[in-house]
Amino acid sequence: MNLYNSSIILIVGLFLQISCTLKVNAQAERSIPNAVSGQLVIKTHGEVTQQEAKALEQFVSIKLLSKSLNIYSLIGLDKNLSTAQIEQKVKTVLTPAYSHPNYILEKRDTRPDDTNYSDQWYLEKIGAPFLWDYNTGGVTLNGSDSIVIAVIDGGFQTSHTDLKANIWVNRDEIPNDGIDNDGNGLVDDTNGWNFDLDKNVYSPDSHGTAVAGIIGAEGNNSKGVTGLNWKIKAMLLEVATVEDIVSAYDYVYNIRQKYDASSGSKGSFVVATSASLGISNAFPNVAPSYCDAIGLVSNIGVLNACATTNSNVNIDITGDLPSLCTADNMIVVNSTKRDDSRYSSGYSAAYVDLGVPGLEIYTTSLGNVYGNFQGTSAATPVLGGGIACFSPAHLLPLLKNTNSSPSKLPKN
Repeated sequence: MNLYNSSIILIVGLFLQISCTLKVNAQAERSIPNAVSGQLVIKTHGEVTQQEAKALEQFVSIKLLSKSLNIYSLIGLDKNLSTAQIEQKVKTVLTPAYSHPNYILEKRDTRPDDTNYSDQWYLEKIGAPFLWDYNTGGVTLNGSDSIVIAVIDGGFQTSHTDLKANIWVNRDEIPNDGIDNDGNGLVDDTNGWNFDLDKNVYSPDSHGTAVAGIIGAEGNNSKGVTGLNWKIKAMLLEVATVEDIVSAYDYVYNIRQKYDASSGSKGSFVVATSASLGISNAFPNVAPSYCDAIGLVSNIGVLNACATTNSNVNIDITGDLPSLCTADNMIVVNSTKRDDSRYSSGYSAAYVDLGVPGLEIYTTSLGNVYGNFQGTSAATPVLGGGIACFSPAHLLPLLKNTNSSPSKLPKN
C-alpha cells in the first residue's frame, strides 16, 4: 500500500525479524566468543569462606563482582595456566554454581574496512552497522540463493572496480554466444538489458553508477566505499522513457515469476527494484502504463523503492510519477539532510512514505573514482539497498525454505 503507515509497519516488521529470528540464526552459526586468557568468572552457592579463599589464593587472585549474586572474578597468578586449568584447580577447592571464561564483549555493530567508509555518513545515520552485525547482504540465510535487486537507471559503468563483483549474472543465459538461451527475446542478456538502446551493452552514466554503488558497492574489500549490501547481485536495467521502464519492470516480473514457478531452479530471487527517476508534474492518468508496470512486479511480491521529485512542491497538487501510483509494495521517498530535515524534494500527506538521507551521499562514480551524489536519486537506493539487505531476515522465516513455494510471499 502506498501509505505512510503501511511503510512504517513494513520497516518495523523487517527490523523486528532481524532483532529476533535473525539473531537466533546468527548466534547458532557463531564460533566460541573471544575471552581473556587466564581469567574465570564463577558463581558460588554462598559467600566464599576464609578457608576457601585461602586455598584459592594459592593460584588465583579473587575479586568480588556481585555480593548479591555471589559472583567472583578469578585471575590466574601463573600466566602459563590456561583458563581451563584454572577451572579444574578451582573445583578442587569448591563446587561453583557455574563458571565460565571472562568473555570479551563485542560492540553490536560491524563496520567494513573500505578506505572511504568514513565519508559515508548516512550509513551510520540509518544504523547500517547494527544490521551488518547479522547480515551483510548477498545470500539468503540458508545460503541457497543469491539476493537480487533490479537497478533501473540511465546507464552504468559495469567495469567499476567496486561494482563489477556484485553485478547479477543471468544463469539461464550463456554469455556472448549470440543465442537467446532463456527464450525471452533478448540475446545475451547476461547482466540485464539496455532497454533504451535495445542491446546488452550499457551507456557509461554517472547517475546509474552512483545509484548502483549506494546499493551494492563491494564492501569490506579495503578500497573505496561500501554499499548497503557488501555482497549483492545487482540486475542492471537501462531506461530512458516510459516505454523502457514498462519493459524493465516486465523483465523483472518474468525473471522472478520463472524463479517462483520452478521453485528456484530457474530465474532469480529478485526481492526489490530501485528506480531513481520519474515524471514531474504528472498524474497517473498521464501514463497509466507506468503505474501498471509497478503493480505487475508488486503483485509477485517484489518491493519497489521509488523516488519523488526533487522540486520543493506538494505533489498532491502538482502531480508526480511514479509517486502517485497506488500499487502495493511500492515505497516512495523524498530526501533528507544530516539533521533529518527535508532536502529539496517533493512532499505529500498521502503519497510520500519515508524521508531517507539524500544529501552528500558518497558513492561510486565514472572512471573508477568516487564522489558525492544527492537528491531523491540518492535517497531511493539507500532504501532499495536496505530492503535487499533486510530480505534474508524478513522473507526466509516466512518461507521456511527459500525454494519452497516462493510465490507464497506476502503481497503487502
